[in-house]
Amino acid sequence: SYFDPYYYVYEYYGSDITEAKNSTYYGTYGVLYNWEAAEGACPTGWHLPSDLESTEMENYLILNGYCYDGSTIISSGYVDMKIAKSLGSKNGWAFSNVEGTVGNTDFPENRNATGFSMLPSGARIPTKIFRDQITNGFWWNSTKLGDYDARYRAMTFCYYPVFSNSSRIDWGFSVRCIKD
Repeated sequence: SYFDPYYYVYEYYGSDITEAKNSTYYGTYGVLYNWEAAEGACPTGWHLPSDLESTEMENYLILNGYCYDGSTIISSGYVDMKIAKSLGSKNGWAFSNVEGTVGNTDFPENRNATGFSMLPSGARIPTKIFRDQITNGFWWNSTKLGDYDARYRAMTFCYYPVFSNSSRIDWGFSVRCIKD
């Protein structure tokens, strides 16, 4: 059903947990969760961040020099949110020649400076297709919008902001937990 928890391993279509955990992609990218599964994915003492908590983290990073160019400007748009490079893993992203993006090896001191280590694990869409691996990383927020949508954050290899958006809850995204 639409509201049951589901867990997805890239390019694995079976239902055997041991087999899924032994796949190459599980070792690299872990699990993608639909929103219902994401809600229960965090260990005791941790939780899925709300949209507001994610915004607070982003603002903190901007104000504390984690933008790739050292700027500390918070605006209402994405253009000044230059923090993706500081959140993304140093490896695994498609190459980009756009300055300051997570897919560019420029500003090496800022690459994954936060230790957040977001991987470009892509997404699983309801038609059972995995997409955007190596180009995008998506992770759920706990903020639900109505019955069928929830908030998430995303990074892409060729643009420097972190995006905030909403998606149907039956999509599969990564999870990042924060301490209670």
